[in-house]
Amino acid sequence: MSTGKYPEISYRRAVLKKMSRVSEGLKPGVSAAAISLEDITVVMSSNCILKWFEGCEAFCLQKTINALAEKGGIPKAVQLELNVPEKYDEKKLGVKIRAFDEAAKEKQIPIAQIRVYKGMVEDVIAHVTVVGASDKTLLSENVRAGMDIVMAGAAGIGGTAVLSSIFRQRLMKKFPQVFVRECLQLSTLLSVEEAAQTALEENPVYMHSVSDSGVFGALWELGSCCNKGFSVDLKQFPVWQHTIEAAEFFGVNPYLLEGTGSILIVCENGRRLEEKLREKNVFASVIGQITANNDRIVTNGDETRYLEPPKGDELYKFL
Repeated sequence: MSTGKYPEISYRRAVLKKMSRVSEGLKPGVSAAAISLEDITVVMSSNCILKWFEGCEAFCLQKTINALAEKGGIPKAVQLELNVPEKYDEKKLGVKIRAFDEAAKEKQIPIAQIRVYKGMVEDVIAHVTVVGASDKTLLSENVRAGMDIVMAGAAGIGGTAVLSSIFRQRLMKKFPQVFVRECLQLSTLLSVEEAAQTALEENPVYMHSVSDSGVFGALWELGSCCNKGFSVDLKQFPVWQHTIEAAEFFGVNPYLLEGTGSILIVCENGRRLEEKLREKNVFASVIGQITANNDRIVTNGDETRYLEPPKGDELYKFL
């Protein structure tokens, strides 16, 4: 089993079949849970850091905030839980905590709680939970055949930023300095908050943030949580040339590469939403439609194929 999200078929057997009630937040592919109280909807999402790299604290926080945004959530607080090896150096732990604190301050979100446990792990494992509020609940059960799928943000942007940071020197030997610098600057485009808020103004039916296993993984999850099929055109996917070049250099599929920085939006009038997003300088395009059957089809010119379940993010090959 590869590093990353638990496979969907195993999740269904080991988790869903053991639950007496399956709520929206437990469906495969749903990245955030919403709880309706008397006068407010509380939204929460979490992510786990399994592999560490420079800047991963801020990266994971943004990925979790993006997941919250798919439910229309505005982040209010962060909770951290870290499990460290028994003899882990206290100063090293302090460095990680400081990095989390700086990332939270940058996003202007308070860290409400930090729990640290030790033992039973070889390296630090961190769980990042973000809690927020929303005045609009989007449910996967409302997705219907014929609706458009809009992709806001570029494919593989998160993975491109991370790989460029880790392997800067390797890239410098192949590409001009300006190209590498622009790859590194992609780290400033990882938020989907503006795209989600713009979409909410147009009354979307559903949203799903892209992260592990890239846009192909997100599309698979979208089909799973909505119990619908789709047909998408690969040529319509927004993607930076930097990602295409970097993916070719590293030998990875850009559409399976960590996609934090983009979000899928299901709506009635995709072209209008695409225009609204582009007016705000958000890279966006209608990439396909929801279908009545369960087929998950990707076309690329004259080539047509069925999407396969994600088998792990390309990024983990390098971490």
